Amino acid sequence: MQPAWHFRTAKLNQQSRALVLDSLDRELERRGHRYVRYADDSNIYVRSERAGQRVMNSVTRFITQKLQLKVNETKSAVARPQE
Repeated sequence: MQPAWHFRTAKLNQQSRALVLDSLDRELERRGHRYVRYADDSNIYVRSERAGQRVMNSVTRFITQKLQLKVNETKSAVARPQE
């Protein structure tokens, strides 16, 4: 399994961030993804690099369009868990 990426949220206070990212958690569960979120960082686990790219693109769209947050592209990557 490979984590799709990490992201960092825009300037929000801690409570607002938790409420907004709850929407992301529900969306990932709805899609059936395995994921781990630490505060505003997230790993999404998929079976292949190709799936990682696809998931990264679609979830990035969800984060930027639906949640109206910025994704930190320098921290975002498709990589194996040990990387």
